Amino acid sequence: MGANAQTVVPVFTAGQVLTAAQVTQINTGIPVFATTTTRDAAFGGAGEKTLAQGQYAYIEATSALQVYNGSAWVSAVTAGLNFVGSVSLSGSSVTSGVVFTSAYENYLLLCNNLIMGTTDTVLFGQLDASGTPAATGYYSTEYRTQTLDGASAQTTVGYINANEMRLARFLNRRASFAATIFAPQLAQTSSWQTTTTTGTVTGGERPYSNIAGILDNSTSYNQIKFLASSGTITSGTVRIYGYSTS
Repeated sequence: MGANAQTVVPVFTAGQVLTAAQVTQINTGIPVFATTTTRDAAFGGAGEKTLAQGQYAYIEATSALQVYNGSAWVSAVTAGLNFVGSVSLSGSSVTSGVVFTSAYENYLLLCNNLIMGTTDTVLFGQLDASGTPAATGYYSTEYRTQTLDGASAQTTVGYINANEMRLARFLNRRASFAATIFAPQLAQTSSWQTTTTTGTVTGGERPYSNIAGILDNSTSYNQIKFLASSGTITSGTVRIYGYSTS
């Protein structure tokens, strides 16, 4: 934990003599917590403040300033995109941890220079409900352009009732992508759109791929699982942002 991190938010009684450590806690202003778990544990216990509307908190793990609106913790920064967290990718699969909450309806995923262990592969995603990934029910269409030996080509492919969402297609083991995921946390049909730019290979390239689809169920998801279609993910970081609704 950082120098200002707290484990409790105390409440004091009339006439109580405060220690230097207690006064220091008061002087920190907005309470600072290592994670949302330590934040939640700091309210409502013996000798602690009752959580109420208007309470602020700063989370070290995600560098997020939050405010309690009376029913949930939401971002205190309400304009545009708000950083939620990042996921370091490696191996055959990685689950993000909780990144989708009631604070936002829609999310943006950005990844620059993701490197895969196999030359021609796909990065997949599965929306996940607290450790239970949705492994079927994805319907999508992929449009891609390709130049091979001086000739250009366009291809459109559909994937019906697939086991995962297609996020990015790779050639030459590397690519960058931007994906918008709509309503993953709401109990309704979720959808996504993603655009990929990819590396070149000898004699040709596939510089652009655009994919859109839906997950046809009404489950609420709070995580996303990333998977390689073959081989492994060598390295890359996905940064996740929530779209403000006002």
